[in-house]
Amino acid sequence: MRAPGNLSYEISAEEIYRIVADHAIDWEELRASDGTLIYTSPSCERISGYRPEDFYANHRLLFDRIHPDDKEMVMAHHEEIRQHPDQSHLILFRLIHRDGGTRWIERHTQPVFLPERDTLVFRNSMRDITARKHAEFEAMRYHQTILALLDNPMAIALILNLDGSIHMANQTFAQRFGISQSELVGKVPWDLLPEPVSEKRKQSFQQVLQTGQLVRYQDQGVHAFYDSILYPIYDENGQLFQVGVMARDITEIIQGKAALEESEATIRSLIDVPSTIMLLLDVQGRIITVNAAFMEMLRAALSDTPDAETLKGRIIWDILPQQFADRR
Repeated sequence: MRAPGNLSYEISAEEIYRIVADHAIDWEELRASDGTLIYTSPSCERISGYRPEDFYANHRLLFDRIHPDDKEMVMAHHEEIRQHPDQSHLILFRLIHRDGGTRWIERHTQPVFLPERDTLVFRNSMRDITARKHAEFEAMRYHQTILALLDNPMAIALILNLDGSIHMANQTFAQRFGISQSELVGKVPWDLLPEPVSEKRKQSFQQVLQTGQLVRYQDQGVHAFYDSILYPIYDENGQLFQVGVMARDITEIIQGKAALEESEATIRSLIDVPSTIMLLLDVQGRIITVNAAFMEMLRAALSDTPDAETLKGRIIWDILPQQFADRR
């Protein structure tokens, strides 16, 4: 076979195949159907730490270096190849490198029939995918961390894509709507809400997209009062690619505040009787509140009288004229 271009010499097909195999990035093998090693490419040393002659000297070396936890899986895979020799096969396993480290290997096995020998051999193409697996594990850890942060039983938490669809939803949100977390993925949250509430949610989401800034509001939702925060999430290039949502149920706080205001109004109506001096003290004698009649009495008794607000927290005996304070 003549080489292309201006090269005047010829290269045999065998030489071409040998050059390609010996300089392949992947680790290439040829094995007989009984597992005998016929050929291994020099890439074996880069991936495993062992030279080709090590594998020729010990045809089981590759299997011997497979991670102990993966050997049973690989043996089952070899049995599958024996049962279906005419098919291609794929497996991922861990290999113990000569330096003691672990490498993740992706191996493709293809049957090759040699008609002139009436023999079936197997080509194994093995690739080091350790970096890819580490990236996958890191992404999985990050995903689990996000889920742990999202699964706050005290708050609704969502991560939304830029089209408003749900990328992640925590269990609290799923329980409110009686839908599983997996079924929520891809749905738009405001489509699950009645019109008055959904419009507010949609407007707040659009505001984050338009401004790239955090948005916070409190309002009445379907199930409760919520203190909601929507915040932009940026990628490594500084581009907005998702929106986070945290909504805290503040129903008890709102109800407690309303009850307190009602109670204060009731107390004030009882205290503010024009003809009766009334005041509330704590157990140490500090003033909580006083009515107008008390302030009139104080102004009549003292030349320099503070206003009602500044009296709060002061000891009543320090305020009253000496003759009244001694009697009390």
